Amino acid sequence: SSLSDGWIGAMMGAGQAEASLEYFCDDNANSELVYAIGIDRTRRRVTVAFRGSVTQNDWLTDLNMFGKSVPNPLYDEGGKQSKDLLIHNGFYEYLFYPSKLKKIAKFEEILSQAGDILSKNPGYRLYVTGHSLGGALSSLFAFEAAASSATHIPKPVTCVSIASPKVGALAFGNAFKKLEKEGKLRYLRVANDRDAVTLAPDIESLSGAYSLVCQDRVYRHVGIELKLFAGDTGDEKQQEPQHRICYSGKQRGNLLLHVMKKQATAIAAIPFLFRASEFGINHGCGEYGRRLGGNREKLLALHLDDLYKDPEVCGGIFDAV
Repeated sequence: SSLSDGWIGAMMGAGQAEASLEYFCDDNANSELVYAIGIDRTRRRVTVAFRGSVTQNDWLTDLNMFGKSVPNPLYDEGGKQSKDLLIHNGFYEYLFYPSKLKKIAKFEEILSQAGDILSKNPGYRLYVTGHSLGGALSSLFAFEAAASSATHIPKPVTCVSIASPKVGALAFGNAFKKLEKEGKLRYLRVANDRDAVTLAPDIESLSGAYSLVCQDRVYRHVGIELKLFAGDTGDEKQQEPQHRICYSGKQRGNLLLHVMKKQATAIAAIPFLFRASEFGINHGCGEYGRRLGGNREKLLALHLDDLYKDPEVCGGIFDAV
């Protein structure tokens, strides 16, 4: 689909749509995730959107970054898939632990509601989106929905996340790529340059030695990254914002050099940790909208399916899965 069709298009003001809100759930909003489901009859899609961090429990969920080992839904298919996946504990619990009110997991509730809409609207597709914490939840939800054998969930499932932190480690990334390779999942991850949230959790910056020895436990991004730059290398008012598109991790190169670069970047970034205003700007939806708007014409001409076929974007990424 065109990048103008989804969340990006909405932020850039591309086109009009006949859309309505079908579900909105903020039950127990102070301690559980908040989501909405809408239907777009113009573009024939059902969209699940997750809220970002607002409450204290949302922030505690973000910080609960210890890895949780969970069964790999693709393991039974054989091949090179690991038996278990290492997932960010906070994100996993928010989405898959039973709700205190309804006694079922939010994932099951949302998938059932979205599936009901899709069943009543043949030919419609499932899209997922969210900002920050919502971006992480959308990534995890899209993965599980794409891996589901439910016949009422059409494939591919498409996810467009904004400012998402990392969700899982190496085995999760390999399972994610398998679904992409099979055409069951399409994922565009939009990240502002110098948005610190998109770098977390960053074990490579905190402990280079650990990350070299335990690469299978290092969190990493998945999907195609759309990196947005502010054009702040000189006079920002005289520079147009720029962007870069590449599959996440494709440019890592030599592992040792990669980790050393991450360590150097972390040291150089220390002064920015004390500039809260810059952190808020780079992570905010307003700045994402500004940078997307600055690249509007170029981005509207792109199609996600074409990016997956572009060797400069994804060349060699799916060979090992």
